[in-house]
Amino acid sequence: MLRLKLRLNRNSTIVKGGLFSMFSFFNKGLNFILLIIIANFLTPEEYGSLSLFTTLIMLFGFFMCLSGEGYMSVVFFKKTFEEFRKSLTCICLIPCVMVVLSLLLLCVGSFITLELFGLKIIEVFYALTISFLTFYVNLYLDYNRIKERIIAYGIISCSFAFINFILTLLFIVLFNAGWHGRVYSLLFCTIIYAFFTVFVFLKNKLLTVSGLSITTFRTIALWGMPLIPHATSIWIRQGCDRYIINDSYTMYEVGIFSFALNLANIMNMVGMAFNSSNSIDIYKSLSNPTETLLPKLRGYTKKMIGFYTVISIGMMLVVSLFIPFALPNYSNSLIYYYLLVPYGFLQCIYYLYCNYLFYYGMNKQIMKITFSAALIHLLLSFLLTRYSLFLTALIYTVTQLIIVFSLRVMVGKALNNNVNNYKPDWLL
Repeated sequence: MLRLKLRLNRNSTIVKGGLFSMFSFFNKGLNFILLIIIANFLTPEEYGSLSLFTTLIMLFGFFMCLSGEGYMSVVFFKKTFEEFRKSLTCICLIPCVMVVLSLLLLCVGSFITLELFGLKIIEVFYALTISFLTFYVNLYLDYNRIKERIIAYGIISCSFAFINFILTLLFIVLFNAGWHGRVYSLLFCTIIYAFFTVFVFLKNKLLTVSGLSITTFRTIALWGMPLIPHATSIWIRQGCDRYIINDSYTMYEVGIFSFALNLANIMNMVGMAFNSSNSIDIYKSLSNPTETLLPKLRGYTKKMIGFYTVISIGMMLVVSLFIPFALPNYSNSLIYYYLLVPYGFLQCIYYLYCNYLFYYGMNKQIMKITFSAALIHLLLSFLLTRYSLFLTALIYTVTQLIIVFSLRVMVGKALNNNVNNYKPDWLL
């Protein structure tokens, strides 16, 4: 009977993980396919402008909730429902304050937006609006994820991706809106889905105005703020590089390198897809350690490293055949892509190790590692990019290797302090 129960639980985990991964692949995969398709209708210069715009959305997103949105998962598993409601309400209110402050800063500094971001002021406002609304869409998805409402998660994420896919093609292909067609599509989708999120939260009485205190806001802010440098490290590495390349090369080369980086980020998509389902299982396992915990985690790590290795090699072969045939204008990006493949692989390993540190509340340690590596990346890119974009691509892999190795050391320390009879090896 016990053996049957364990088998059912294991099969349930496989099914849930497979479904979460499938939805994530569909969402991110459709978005990637969209970027491939619209590349046929955009010049490399326009593709570079779209890349800068997307990077700015990412930048605004880092500060939208002071990186405190992840606290929802913590309070969900550790606190009462009433405390969860208060925390969720605060998480929803913080972005409203941040967007007002951002608008004031943009109005004061509107004359430097073109020089600073490479975009017009109206385009910067669009990026801020999209980032603000996307926060609530992602918050609702994350709520369904921690509740393990797989079907609801799939319907929302996949429908958003599909509608955005169709609208972008309509605006760019049918109405000849250029790269702004992508902007208009994102605006429409985020407005609809953000309002739906607020409606669902209110209908299910997940928000409350009673009992709110400065203490709750402060707790969320203090939990999340160490993750702001951690989150911005991604922007520092990918976003700042685009501006550094733009300063040393033409917009054509910005577009070519950005396209190569998007190809490499396919592996990032794979890692995030599997991590969205597996992180919950890791938290559950760590919260109830048994004698088989460490062998189980090590076995999973070995399997995932092998899986990511196979996917990386397979993806490289597919891209090598597909790009020259389907998008000959972007064939020059392949040489950069080959140098970025190890970076994408290491990014997947990074997700594996981060779960342990998030569970044990070692946010500051993650921040120190990723932010320090980002600064090293920025310094190397500033010094070397002007000489060759090959060096820029290599910098990605070198700094990501530093991050993964450092996280591996911290995971070992965390498990040594929290798991009995822990014996370190090269995995955990």
